[in-house]
Amino acid sequence: MKMSATKEGWGLRCELTGLLIVLLATVWQATFTDWFDRTSRDWLGYIQEEVNISLLRSLDDLSGQVQELDETKKRELRLKVYDETSAAIFKAIEQRDQRNALAKGQEKIFGTIRYLLLALGAALIIFGKWLVLVHKRSNP
Repeated sequence: MKMSATKEGWGLRCELTGLLIVLLATVWQATFTDWFDRTSRDWLGYIQEEVNISLLRSLDDLSGQVQELDETKKRELRLKVYDETSAAIFKAIEQRDQRNALAKGQEKIFGTIRYLLLALGAALIIFGKWLVLVHKRSNP
């Protein structure tokens, strides 16, 4: 009888510990892991916005080139368009690479920690419930 009560006590402790760990995993998710998801989407939007603005500037410069008669001015406008679009392309590729590196680095580590916390919490809840049920079976 004493052994069964001890199993039930340990089972309840395991369940409580598991629930606290699941709570910690939930806070971890809300605080850290979700931040990476939001930031990644925002980052994509900023990259696209910069590329769009650069394209619009280039189109504006190209439209000015059509009306220009002076060959020197035309060349300057072509170089300006080339410089702006090249800089935008370089920056977009650089930011994409940074975002991808973050997804493979710190973001992945934070996701793994969340997964481990959830798995440990769930395992403790299941083990605790099993101990409690063994106690109930042995003490009808």
